[in-house]
Parts: sequence; structure tokens; C-alpha cells
Amino acid sequence: MKNPLKNLQAVAVCLLTLLLVGCVTGRKGVDTGSGDIQTGRWMEKVHANRLDQETLVGKMNVAIEAGGRNLSVGGNLKMKRNEVIQLSLVAFGFVEAGRVEITPEYVMVVDRIGHQYIKEDYRDIPFLQQTQVDFYALQALFWNELFVPGKQDKVAVSDFIFSEIGQNMVLEAKDTRLLNLKFVAGLVSGLVKQVNITEAGKVTGPQLNWKYLSFGRANKREFPDKMQISVDGLKDKYSVTLTLSNLREDAKWETRTEINTQRYKKVSLSSILSRLMNL
Repeated sequence: MKNPLKNLQAVAVCLLTLLLVGCVTGRKGVDTGSGDIQTGRWMEKVHANRLDQETLVGKMNVAIEAGGRNLSVGGNLKMKRNEVIQLSLVAFGFVEAGRVEITPEYVMVVDRIGHQYIKEDYRDIPFLQQTQVDFYALQALFWNELFVPGKQDKVAVSDFIFSEIGQNMVLEAKDTRLLNLKFVAGLVSGLVKQVNITEAGKVTGPQLNWKYLSFGRANKREFPDKMQISVDGLKDKYSVTLTLSNLREDAKWETRTEINTQRYKKVSLSSILSRLMNL
């Protein structure tokens, strides 16, 4: 990227936009319910892959493809379970120039170069309300876990339609609201490889794909170290690829970003998107 400072805002907004499209509601555990015993045992294998820790941090490279443009920037990923997801964008290897922060209450983008920020509560975004979107969806996607719309506590065998296809198990969520949700997971490993989200009732149209392209190690367990979030079915391709390294547990960081409203101007997401289209 020739001018990282000029393009950091574009990276941050593209990342946030794709993440919001991917939202559905999350889960905290697995309940095999009264479903098939063999399928229930497989679900427990999926659950056993879950990282047994409250925090996860690591280095991050963000690569964006948006409408024929390619941008990339380094940064850091910091997550605390049930509390926050932070993605810091760094220029020249050491200066934080932007930040995306997602909490149970709000989503926010901070542009430190332009001294402005976007901050939206979930309740103020109609799309999120209509689809029962909340923070726990993104948490499940980032932590490589199963979830179903409208449930924040348990996932049961009875929540899915199961199909074995080759070396994979495909799980399609039942009774979803406005969205179709499908997981692809390894039949042997139980690792979630991909999540597909489309609008319910439509055979064709945009599809959001969250792919786990490769796995490394975190706390002695396999964890995705390369994720790609893309929207297919549009005229142009839009994707965000996160490549992670040095993944570890670390609780010594601030989980909330304080904004000095004397120095930073609050702007709307729509105005930033309009500016982004003209970059």
C-alpha cells in the first residue's frame, strides 16, 4: 500500500461493514438434547475444540479487496470472551491509526488520523434488530464456534439439519429469522471450516462466507490463524482476510476505548461509506 495513512480509514470501514453483514446471534455451550446419539457425540467433538480461556490476543495482517482495489495493513487482534473484540490497525509498524471495537452494547470505528469516529448501538440499527443480531454472533465467528440465530446459551442437535458430504459435516440451522445459516465442519476433526449466511427465502442473491483457511495453535489447541470474510453474488468482489500470528492469552489491556469528544468528531456510518466510495 503506497500511502497507509490515507487508506487506513477505508480498511477500517470495509472491515466493519463486512463484519456487520455477518452478524447473527451466538452461543455459550452445546446441548445434545434428544437427537441422534452419534450426531450428539460428534457435536461434543466440536465443543471440545473450544478454547478454554477468557482472552486471546495476537498480531494481525488485514488484507482488503473492495471493488477491484487491494489494501493491506498490519495490526493487533484482542478479544475478551463475552466482553469485547478489538482490531487495531497500525501504520509503519508502530503507530495505531485506526481501531474497530465491538462490544455487547455497540460497534465503533476510530479514525485516529482524521480525528473522527463512528459509534452505533445495536438497537439503533434496524437490520440488526430485525435479524436478532448481537455481539455474540461475531464472538462465535471469531472464536470458531457454532451458533444459531436467537439463542445465546445452548446449541442442540435439534437446532440443525445434518448432512455428511465427503469428509465434512454440513449443519443447516432450523427456524432462523430472515437469514439462512449453514456451517461446514470436519467430520473427523470437528473443526468449523466455513460459515455461509444468505437472506432467507431467496434462491439467488448476496452470500456472506466466513472461511477458516488455515489453523495454527493457541493454548495447545487448534485455532484458525487465517480467516477470510467475503460477500459473493455482487457485481464486485469484497473480502477481508485476517492473518494471525503469536496467538496467546493476555488479560493486561484496556477492554474499552475512551474517546476525547473535544478532539474527535462523531460521524455517521453512511457518511463514511460515502467518502469511502470516492477514495
